[in-house]
Amino acid sequence: MQAKQGTRSSGDTLPSHVALLDRHGVISAVNRPWGDFARRSWLRLPDPCVGANYLEICEGVRGRHAADARAVAAAIRDAIGGGSRKFTFEYPGEGPGHEAWFELRVVAFERSHGGEEDVAVLVTHHDITDARLTERRLEESLGQVRRLASHLQDAREQERRLIAREIHDELGHQLTALKIDVVGLERELQRVSSGLASRAASMKTLFDRVIASVRRLSSELRPGLLDDFGLVAAIEWQAEVFEEHTGIATELAIEADETGLSAPLSTATFRILQESLTNVARHSRADRVRIALRREQQHLLLEVRDNGRGFEERQLRDPMSHGITGMRERALALDGAFRIEGRPGDGTTVTARLPIEVAAGGEASSSIPTHALSSAAS
Repeated sequence: MQAKQGTRSSGDTLPSHVALLDRHGVISAVNRPWGDFARRSWLRLPDPCVGANYLEICEGVRGRHAADARAVAAAIRDAIGGGSRKFTFEYPGEGPGHEAWFELRVVAFERSHGGEEDVAVLVTHHDITDARLTERRLEESLGQVRRLASHLQDAREQERRLIAREIHDELGHQLTALKIDVVGLERELQRVSSGLASRAASMKTLFDRVIASVRRLSSELRPGLLDDFGLVAAIEWQAEVFEEHTGIATELAIEADETGLSAPLSTATFRILQESLTNVARHSRADRVRIALRREQQHLLLEVRDNGRGFEERQLRDPMSHGITGMRERALALDGAFRIEGRPGDGTTVTARLPIEVAAGGEASSSIPTHALSSAAS
């Protein structure tokens, strides 16, 4: 360290910029890297730095760094006065021809000075520019991956919509036509042979099962209600189907109209609900679930709460929890928020908070003509 007398120590070899302040904020010692840093930073410290009042310099900073400098001075005064003895602060600076970032650390400690106990403050500035730039690049890469995932998700939803319509309309109608022919054939065969008529009746029953399976597959791919009658109708249908298939009592509390809900928002909300109910059926051991949908200012809030066995925190961090990851990514793709809460033996609550205003460029609304409710629900 360099003091008034110009003495040095191993502190000069430290990569951080280090200064020692007395109880009045006056710089009593610095290491060699501090001098160059202080001259080119927004503090514009005098040369030599030793003897300058660091607090007064910080409080005198003007311009865009004024608020940061005053926050640093206030933290140091608090430390000297017996408050928090440690303080960490990140702030932007100026590097040689590029943007820079620094981490400032303040540590106050007791020391013997002139035979008396006194307070001193160690101030360090560490260049974290490389770490910040790496973090920024990672965020940009993550953003690109999420945009790609969102695009692929939109494309998949569109494909599922088209396939579901083809299955429901083309295959469903053809099977229905064949069933009508079998019914007619059964009537004709009753005049000829009761045995052949019985076989025709069995064929008719088989057709009924196949038609029901086709409708079920179509709805599982993409329920027509979601496109034709909106999110609320689709949620009511899904709750009814879930209760019928699982035996789990399902309560609905829908307090939201569908004005202004975009296709991407409706799709994301419905898919998050579906995945939540799948988890309830597979893992929760619940006998009751409550689905709530409401508006909160400019957000749509979906909440799925069960009375099951809950979960442990480590289960959320399981890299194989693709369902939870998928729900979270759907929410983030719309600049929304996703949260899952629960404790062992105390049930689980899934909450998705999605902004109603969605940026353009997401999944387009369906241009396929509306069908009758009985067909869409099939």
